[in-house]
Amino acid sequence: MLRRVLFAMLLLIGALSLAVSADTVTFMGSSRNLLGNPVKLTGKSTKPGGKGPFPAVVMLHGCSGIKSREDVWAERLASWGYVALQVDSFTPRGHKNVCGYPRTIPPETRAQDAHDASSYLGGLPFVDRKRVAVMGWSHGAWTTLHTISEKIRIEKRGYPFRAAVANTID
Repeated sequence: MLRRVLFAMLLLIGALSLAVSADTVTFMGSSRNLLGNPVKLTGKSTKPGGKGPFPAVVMLHGCSGIKSREDVWAERLASWGYVALQVDSFTPRGHKNVCGYPRTIPPETRAQDAHDASSYLGGLPFVDRKRVAVMGWSHGAWTTLHTISEKIRIEKRGYPFRAAVANTID
């Protein structure tokens, strides 16, 4: 009986240590809106239990914006010990969906958002700024490729991402 109680307590402690929390966040982007003002980016940060520092993943949604798929991936990444930041590149620019017009918010602009998200994460005490990855779906995958391949971005700011994942299925 005592063994069962101890085993149940260990399971409960293990489950609590893997608990994740998600918060809405805002941070300043360095790209400009139509009025020439910096864009205030929004997103959702999902963090594993504990104090870190944790590696992190900048998540870039597809052409239809943030969907439940990104929430599932954010929770999965957090359960693996990563901070997941879902960057909303559309809402702050007045769009919900660019599927019919993918260049409305081009991947070059969203690549800047990814760099800005990496900078934001690097300033958080529970994130290991040397271990940040970028991951995108569909339009976000296109953006991921721009994020890691644009020579000028790398020359100007260094390369903030340790890994990149481009998922072509939306």
